[in-house]
Amino acid sequence: IAVVIAATLILTGDRALQLRMPKRALLWITLLAFEWGGFETVVATRGSMPFDHEIDDGRAVAKRLANVDAGNSAMGERATLLSTDLLLADSLPTSAPQAVLWAPHMLVFSGASAGETKERFYQYLYYSGITPEQLRAILRNEARYGFAVGMFGFERTIPGLSHTAKPITREEFDAEVKKYEDYASSFSSEQAGKVRLSYVVAPLDESHDFTKLDQWYERDGGERVGKFVLYRVRFRDQEATSRIR
Repeated sequence: IAVVIAATLILTGDRALQLRMPKRALLWITLLAFEWGGFETVVATRGSMPFDHEIDDGRAVAKRLANVDAGNSAMGERATLLSTDLLLADSLPTSAPQAVLWAPHMLVFSGASAGETKERFYQYLYYSGITPEQLRAILRNEARYGFAVGMFGFERTIPGLSHTAKPITREEFDAEVKKYEDYASSFSSEQAGKVRLSYVVAPLDESHDFTKLDQWYERDGGERVGKFVLYRVRFRDQEATSRIR
């Protein structure tokens, strides 16, 4: 834009558009503006490259999900999936037909209440095999995408979103972990039946404890899709669940 405007001002024959400064000075201003724009573009691209690669890795999963669920989607039935990778969970709604159990940006775009999104986050943790102790360690010591947002919302975790934002204290971390601990320890068929899963997606290079998930769902052997494994799951009847528990 800077180059086009400067060239127009320099080359135009309309004196009303000519600037009252030497053309050499205007040329240097143009070059500096162009160089700064290029610098910002390169820096932003390099900074987001790992993130972009992860998004690209998830495209194979989205395409596979679009194929396996094509029939159900055509009949108006929308399946729900659990993605243990929250970056993938955030991106799948744009390219796959299934709903997600929980994703960080569900807080912003889904229209669900704060209470519903918090319970869905608890269910994500529960089915993914994340214990209260692991959650405490993640919140205190790791900058893992989505976890702090699930507990406290974007306004408490991203500086600048709220002019009244306060730092999250250790006591608040412990209080939120205790709420999840109470939820997980009393998890029931009523809670499990609120949102029924059809698929589970997990990264191949991460180990997961699906013990809790397998109490409530029958899970197949999984299908490798790129850097992920896709499981088909079916909700168990209450009698079968009681025997497993």
